Amino acid sequence: MEGKNLYPLSFAPVEVPGGTVLLADMVDPDSLVSGGWLDGNSLGEVMETYMENVVGDNALYFYGRQFPLKVKLLRGNVPVSVCPDDTLAAERYDALGCRRLWYVLKAGRGARLHIGLARDISSTEYYDASLRDEVPSFMNSTVPVPGRAYMVDPGVLAGASGDIEIMEISECSPLEFAFFGEGAVEAMDFVDMKRSAPAESDEGKLSGSEELTVEKIALAEPLKIDNGPAERFSVYVCVRGAASVQVSSVEGTLPYRVYEGGAILVPASVSEYYLVPEARDTVLLEATVLRVPDIIKNDTLWQTRSE
Repeated sequence: MEGKNLYPLSFAPVEVPGGTVLLADMVDPDSLVSGGWLDGNSLGEVMETYMENVVGDNALYFYGRQFPLKVKLLRGNVPVSVCPDDTLAAERYDALGCRRLWYVLKAGRGARLHIGLARDISSTEYYDASLRDEVPSFMNSTVPVPGRAYMVDPGVLAGASGDIEIMEISECSPLEFAFFGEGAVEAMDFVDMKRSAPAESDEGKLSGSEELTVEKIALAEPLKIDNGPAERFSVYVCVRGAASVQVSSVEGTLPYRVYEGGAILVPASVSEYYLVPEARDTVLLEATVLRVPDIIKNDTLWQTRSE
């Protein structure tokens, strides 16, 4: 695989219970590249070979050879679950925590989102409710709005019910604890048992954390992307319409297409390209990580470039 330039990578979707995995690394399953000369290689294998050329130096510093994001399409009932943050996950499980963004694609009659607690609860109430599978009775119940994003922070309980489709973009972690039985007991000390209202947004920057940055792009005309010295990757998830990532090469301008319900990874080594709509009302979600080591954050030149 060595000696060739990377290109925007699409992956074969994998059907799993409750939905479809569009992009994932070092979890079950590991995504396989679909198309181009890397066809059939796993995302993990690409990371092993190309490392910083895939994610950039900053992300490689924090995540090593694990690709930091996961994209999954959820359908129908989503059992209530909770994820730890990065610190606890690293200390206890030697893994990433999981911050999640849920973008609602479709919502039929009776669809509901259950995110966060409607009131404070005690550890005793928590435990008893988990044994009886009655946790949703303590949670906020929201009528989902298609086109709107809902943040699910670590420690926050979240689930869904009814006729609903959700595009989930998250940190890539195997740590998702179902909120009943043994899973609820194991997760007991990192669940936020305080009342919390779900954070929601329907335009612009949907998530601004360093671990998960997601921006909604209404792509009405070609958009030039020039990351310059930023050395960061981008994952584009098409939630409406269709688009192409157009990259100039010695062979001319090559289009790499992504259709509604799909995702494409633009490696950090592809720093300049165009996003071009190929259908009316095309909407993309652009996801990346912006974690930067403190030694770089304190550098005057980096601060100047990032302004």
